[in-house]
Amino acid sequence: MADTTESTSETPTPENARNSVVGLRVNIDQVAKRADDLAKRVDAEFTQHPGLRGAVHAVALAARQAEAISRTLGRFWNLHRLPVIFVALALTVLAGWTYEQFFHISKLSIALPDQDAVFLHKGLARHRRVEFREVPSSGSRERADMVTNGRVDLAFVQGGIPVPQHLPRLEAAGKERVLFFLRDGLAVSEIRRVLTSIPDQGSHSVAIDFLKIWELEDKVEFVHEWDSLLDDEKYRLPEQLDAVFVVKDPTDEKALRVVRRLHEEGFPLIAPQLGVRQSRLTYLKPFEIPVGHLNFEPPLPAQPLATYAVTTFLIAREGLTPRQLAAATHLVDSTRDTLSEQGFELTVTEAGEVLSGIDAFLGILITIGVGFLALMGVDAIAYRKRFNELNSIISLISMYQSTSDVLGESPETVARNVRYLSVCADLLGLIDVLTGYYAQENSSLLYNNLLTIIPERCNSLKLNIQLKILHANIVLPLTESTSTTEAPPAAESAEESSPPN
Repeated sequence: MADTTESTSETPTPENARNSVVGLRVNIDQVAKRADDLAKRVDAEFTQHPGLRGAVHAVALAARQAEAISRTLGRFWNLHRLPVIFVALALTVLAGWTYEQFFHISKLSIALPDQDAVFLHKGLARHRRVEFREVPSSGSRERADMVTNGRVDLAFVQGGIPVPQHLPRLEAAGKERVLFFLRDGLAVSEIRRVLTSIPDQGSHSVAIDFLKIWELEDKVEFVHEWDSLLDDEKYRLPEQLDAVFVVKDPTDEKALRVVRRLHEEGFPLIAPQLGVRQSRLTYLKPFEIPVGHLNFEPPLPAQPLATYAVTTFLIAREGLTPRQLAAATHLVDSTRDTLSEQGFELTVTEAGEVLSGIDAFLGILITIGVGFLALMGVDAIAYRKRFNELNSIISLISMYQSTSDVLGESPETVARNVRYLSVCADLLGLIDVLTGYYAQENSSLLYNNLLTIIPERCNSLKLNIQLKILHANIVLPLTESTSTTEAPPAAESAEESSPPN
């Protein structure tokens, strides 16, 4: 049989031989040439054996098909490469997901209120996987516009400021309260001049909503000088001022000083009554200021005072990932400042996030494994037809060689049957080599059971043929059934159809 392998070494020294063992590969061109030569020999020597000739030509055709496959296997987008490509892409995506979930630190820009909502700043320091960059702003309306225009990712906006409905938002329990100061002896319906904060910002917007419910929006003039009253102790209230309306954190020291000053100048703090119409303003929550909450002596207020807490909304721009939105929601959690309360160990929430990430990671790995095995199965199905053809040829060769006995036959019959058996052994050797070639070119076929069955059948059948050939040297008396004519084996004469191509 012609040499069917090629070596990477040309010098046949023992050292080079040991180093080049891993470089030995089946040369399919030599296998195809050997199959064609064997087919020509059978056509010339065994003209009376159509079954054997059909088997030889079937093996030669399989060798030429394998030669064509060897050229297509070099293409990048070949079926047998899909499992490897899939695994490479899947592992790349998995690595990116793992980095995003466990290592990547997101950076979000956030517009925060001024010092009247200092408590909201504390939440920014509690996140390890998200960094927040504070962006200065002058008021809630500006912050709402910054989120709408995409200039910042997040913003705290006081209730009363119009926000586009499509933006994600979360309600935060703020500390701003409605503080309404009315001049002594004046009724709400007589208000004509009101001092408030920055135009079109939180306090001013809420004041407008209140005045609309009181049906005074067209009768009132606003004076936007709250900041001057807050920061300048020498500031004098405008003449003909009827009321002061702001939404502020009353626990701020400057705000407490202003509350006392307004009380001393004849502007006591009163309850801004809305009645049932309060339900129109969804950002308001009823709140009661207890006696002496704002000042001890004299007690301010002197009686429990009903007012409203104004909700602060955390709004986010469109396009934030679920992970970024989840991190943003923690900004409105209650803040704990002590070391004993914060601790250094994982909290229940953090542990849950870690376990959820591990569960998702394992689920992705299992999915990748199942997908890889499925693609390998699809690849094996593409080769199963060729393996079944080779397996069928082995069955035909087994039937042919079983009728070629060498014991108790005439010398002429023994010589003919030995040649016949040697051709069968050569065919089995070629089939074994073709099977090994497919496994060499596509390693995923190692998971195919036929890749094991075919070589085992070839080896056992070749061993049987070799034993028959060895028996040719044993001389036995001729039996009565021995014929001097060289008729083809019974199985061959009965074979009408050629093996599958």
